[in-house]
Amino acid sequence: MVLKNSEAFPFVYLQLIDVVGNKLFSRCFKLAIFKGQMIQQFMYEFESIYTTAQRTILDSKTLLDASNGYSL
Repeated sequence: MVLKNSEAFPFVYLQLIDVVGNKLFSRCFKLAIFKGQMIQQFMYEFESIYTTAQRTILDSKTLLDASNGYSL
């Protein structure tokens, strides 16, 4: 099955967020432990950023789908 660009858009970026997020999380987590920072605060902030990025991509997909039915 071949997806159109508008259909593949959110999946590609969600996968990218997962890959980058996991690498970022791993590095920052090690740094947080090394510097002795509060781990729970770090986890909360990371989850907040990660969730916001996912929501933004899904909102973009929704807007893209809505605009496909209309010509500007």
